Parts: sequence; structure tokens; C-alpha cells
Amino acid sequence: MAEWAERSNADASPLKCRAWVLSTDWGGGVEMTKAELIELIRNDESSGLEFKRDDVAAPKLAAEMAALLNLRGGHILLGVEDDQAVSGLTRDARKAEEWVMEVARVHVQPAVIPYW
Repeated sequence: MAEWAERSNADASPLKCRAWVLSTDWGGGVEMTKAELIELIRNDESSGLEFKRDDVAAPKLAAEMAALLNLRGGHILLGVEDDQAVSGLTRDARKAEEWVMEVARVHVQPAVIPYW
């Protein structure tokens, strides 16, 4: 599952972030509107929601994936800062997706396949 969210900062043009869903409960992809994604960001991080910069280290991202999966699943928003600022992706979206899938396959044991 993938959605783009646009959010304006006071001194910047709209930025984009990439989000994907990790869950042990759902049997298929999860649809999310842009408004729902922006609302997730506004509600801040929680036990089911993590914000990560696009340059997060693979082992740290894998640890967050495992933590969410050990709970009940959740959302990791790639390209969102801890202060809710949307910094966006620093790499092509396709390469980001490939990297996330590789992290889930190589660094999480047993390997998982997140909804992108």
C-alpha cells in the first residue's frame, strides 16, 4: 500500500512522504486517502505509528518493523521527522520501495513483506 501525502510548511512548497503499512492482522492492502495520511501525521507518533527520515539506517528501520509486528501492526511513515515535519524522500520512490522490501527481508527475522 502506498500513498503520497502533500503537506505545506510555512516557508516551503508542498513536500511528499511515502508511507507503508505493516500488519499481522490484515489480509490485504489497506487503502488510505491523503487526508487520512495527513491526519496520522497530525496525531503524532504512537504505539502503532512511527515517523522515520528517509535516511534511517536499515537495522533501526528493521527494529521498528519488528516492534510494530510484535504489537499488532501499524504504520511507518518514511520521510516524516519526529517533529511531524515532512522532509520527503531523498531517493526515487521505486528505489525506496526496493530498499524497504530488502530491509524487511534481510534484517527482520523471520522475514516479512510489508504492504507498500
